[in-house]
Amino acid sequence: MSNPHELVPFDTDILVDTLHEPVLALDAQLRVRKANGAFYRAFQLTPDETVGQRIHDLCDRQWCSPALQRILEDILAHRTDYQAVEIEHDFPRIGRKTVILNARRLSSGNNLTDHVILALEDITERRRSRHFAFSHDLFCVATLDGYFVDVNPAFERVLGYTRADLLAKPFYEFIHPDDRDKTAMVVSQLGRGNDLAHFQNRYRCKDGTYRSFDWTCPAPQADERYLYSAARDITELLEVEKDRKRLHSELARSNADLEQFAYVASHDLQEPLRAVSGCVQIIQRRFLGQLDANADELICHTVEGATRMQTLINDLLEYSRVSRRGGEFKKIDLSSALDEALKSLETSLRETKAVLTRDPLPRIAVDRGQMIRLFQNLLGNALKFHGPARPTIHVGAHREGEAWCISIRDNGIGIASEYFDRIFALFQRLHTRKEYPGTGIGLAICKKIVERHGGRIFVESEPDVGTTFSFTIPDTEPGS
Repeated sequence: MSNPHELVPFDTDILVDTLHEPVLALDAQLRVRKANGAFYRAFQLTPDETVGQRIHDLCDRQWCSPALQRILEDILAHRTDYQAVEIEHDFPRIGRKTVILNARRLSSGNNLTDHVILALEDITERRRSRHFAFSHDLFCVATLDGYFVDVNPAFERVLGYTRADLLAKPFYEFIHPDDRDKTAMVVSQLGRGNDLAHFQNRYRCKDGTYRSFDWTCPAPQADERYLYSAARDITELLEVEKDRKRLHSELARSNADLEQFAYVASHDLQEPLRAVSGCVQIIQRRFLGQLDANADELICHTVEGATRMQTLINDLLEYSRVSRRGGEFKKIDLSSALDEALKSLETSLRETKAVLTRDPLPRIAVDRGQMIRLFQNLLGNALKFHGPARPTIHVGAHREGEAWCISIRDNGIGIASEYFDRIFALFQRLHTRKEYPGTGIGLAICKKIVERHGGRIFVESEPDVGTTFSFTIPDTEPGS
């Protein structure tokens, strides 16, 4: 039985010239001994540039493909045949190509000198054609004067026309009348060498409806006659975006109405509530102790309720004013806002003997009044909900991408994780008023202030260990 790797004598020159595909004959040092005309035509080389050169050195080593190098070295070392190996390479003069490679080691003539026969088949267009045919996106080939030369099946499927229908008339006739002028302008720009990254227009379907396409297209080279364009059907995406904007607008209007209601309600309730509260307090001063115990208790409950209602209305009014009467954003040193907040908390700091430490705070564009209020609420919480130990509070600051993150960490009673979302809602309390006074609106105001500044607020906490409230503020210029 013969050895499959036994060298069989061939006349290499005759073999190479006989084949119609691009073929090279290489010697044992991988120098080009012979190439056929198909090779020179396909790769735009000449015999003077090729014969006698190592294949990896062709065109100043632009033929040096690692994949090809491994194959040729393996053939020389092990006499291995390679059939239908696919490689991609940026070839000089013809660009990036996908090539099918067949290679075999042979002997030439009676002296049995080793040669490598290398056959190359350019399948770039074949690959493109398969992608063209099977892609879900729309592909077409068109002329600058407004005709389709070819369209892929996706084009037919989306628009409902046959390929013959689409090629029979100028493509402008399928475009929405309102989009024709801008499409013609874009085609003109392509003809002047300007690539098209994103362009949207509408095409009429066979049933009379319109689909919206987003186009990309490289400008044709100087020697090219056609436009090779790709489009994505974005009709549903545009509808979703339209619905999103509508819902956002409705939500913004609803929120504005609610804020207006809260403002008017809380503002208009002030006067009658002051009258009720004043009358009750007069009754308390004049008649407390003169009636029976039940009457005294009712009077005290009434005064307490009126006072609590007054506090709730004031807090609700403040909440509604965060957006309605917010101040201008100006660059300030946040340390100055913190200092102002600490002044208003001097009594609590002194009574609790709290220890406060702080990082340097950034200079950033904010509403100064609201930042003071934000620090007051968060520091006030840390002082209010302290445990048996002496309150220790740290105000930290660190950069998070394009924003600053400010944190207030304490060693207080902490919060269970199941309440993390609830605490930022209006009038949500985790403790009774006897345990800790307040209306449950302070953190809701903090959240609204932070969101007005384009940031977010969040909490990390562990019961009996402590709590850290953090908020982010984008580092932007005023008015941006």
